[in-house]
Amino acid sequence: MLIDGTPPVLGCDDRGFQPLSSPKNSGQPTGHAEDILVWDQARLDTPPKWQDLWDVVQLPGQRALPKSARLTLEIALLSDGVPPQRIYETLATSRGVAHAFHRLDQLRPYIVWWDSPSKARDLMKKKAFLMGVTPRKSMVPSARTSNSSLFMSGTTYTLYTTQFGKNPWETNAVDTSQNVPISDKTLEIDNHFWTVHAPMLEARFAAWLRR
Repeated sequence: MLIDGTPPVLGCDDRGFQPLSSPKNSGQPTGHAEDILVWDQARLDTPPKWQDLWDVVQLPGQRALPKSARLTLEIALLSDGVPPQRIYETLATSRGVAHAFHRLDQLRPYIVWWDSPSKARDLMKKKAFLMGVTPRKSMVPSARTSNSSLFMSGTTYTLYTTQFGKNPWETNAVDTSQNVPISDKTLEIDNHFWTVHAPMLEARFAAWLRR
């Protein structure tokens, strides 16, 4: 099983995983998982940008986002022009967190949530949104040809996460690393940041959803 970098650290603290070299290193990096900006090619001819996710006046329609603070708060800040290299220093402050949640308040009526790749895939099959961020592996082939997708994506607007092999269940994970293009439009999810801040930010996100 491949998981992102936050669970291995938390899992070792709970003695749930077998450490590879130390109690704070419970997984072997094996590749990347990507969440990508996608759009309905039948309704949108021009590839969108991060900022377009929030532009429901010029580009009306629902937006698909992951139902978690992780990824969603980063997307909210990217959409408002915060550079990728400043995302985590911003989220580490109370003002930055308030900024991200204010952005979510603005988009809230238009958001459809997914909490798994299969849920994201179902939303695509139903054409339930105009654009959004979904796992790359959730992309859905069209009925016409397996090489054509209902939704389009690119390699420019990408969130990627280092994945780790989980022990003791997998001791020989296959290297699935990809050449992720790095640009001012691409963000590597900071696993260390989420190890520290996930309890507080996920609790605040859950409370925000209940409002």
